Amino acid sequence: MSHFAERIGNALCWTALAPFVRWYRRRQQTLLAREQYDFMRIDSLLNHIMSAHSDLLS
Repeated sequence: MSHFAERIGNALCWTALAPFVRWYRRRQQTLLAREQYDFMRIDSLLNHIMSAHSDLLS
């Protein structure tokens, strides 16, 4: 999120739109956490494949 959009979101937290802002921020955090978890699992899987089949990579 850009700096400007973050400041707007912070300002909106003091209005009636606060529930929407909280929902949006939680959603963004959840998406980012899922993506990081997927990258971690893929990296682990690729490392395992490379260590098990390193003879086929050369």
